[in-house]
Amino acid sequence: MTVSDGKVLGFESGAVRGNCGQELVGKGCKNAIGVQGQSGGSETHNMFLGSNLSMETVENRQVGGSEKKGPVTELVERVCELEMISRKLKNDYLRALADFENYRRRMERDIEVKKKESMESLICELLSVLDNFERALSAGGNNVQSLKQGVELIYRQLVSVLENHGLRSYSCVGEKFDPRRAEAVGFVECKAAEDNNRVLEEVVRGYEISGRVIRPARVKVGKMSDSNSEVKTEKPDAEIKSGGAESNN
Repeated sequence: MTVSDGKVLGFESGAVRGNCGQELVGKGCKNAIGVQGQSGGSETHNMFLGSNLSMETVENRQVGGSEKKGPVTELVERVCELEMISRKLKNDYLRALADFENYRRRMERDIEVKKKESMESLICELLSVLDNFERALSAGGNNVQSLKQGVELIYRQLVSVLENHGLRSYSCVGEKFDPRRAEAVGFVECKAAEDNNRVLEEVVRGYEISGRVIRPARVKVGKMSDSNSEVKTEKPDAEIKSGGAESNN
């Protein structure tokens, strides 16, 4: 078969245009004709079909490469990404919350155990003091001096036990009244101005543990009498009156 008058392999240019499309009539058909002239009819047909497939593939690749994501697609992908992050953060939060709850319960249990152990230790030390009291009571006798000495020994033993657990006693006598460390149960009239609002008597000693007051001292505070205050206020008036009398003379 030969190529003449726009015919290729017995097909007219219109048939080629119908099969290959408008775009293949120009350059594609010329390439096919040139190949026909060189290699023969069968090679021209195969080359034509091959060139047609390659062009479609290139066009598809170009279309796929130039395709851009729309705003809706981007929003959907962003929402999915944020949902994954949110689920991860929620799981981390729940895990941390569970760990903290377990830690809190463990600490409360440890604190209760420490309280019981410290209470047991104090009671065990006080039992020896209780035993000495029972011995003193069971001893009997009319010797007051020996009974007094026994009570003093028990008292010192009790103080030693309490001091080992951090208890300290304090006195506020001679100091300015401090409501944080003392409780006023009465007043004592005083004549000196420096004794005003000062602790003059102590009814009960105060106690503290590690610097924290657990029982304030009960004291009596000095207070100037009304007569002394009246005398102080009347003296300037008397001087003024005497000065006025001298001026009249």
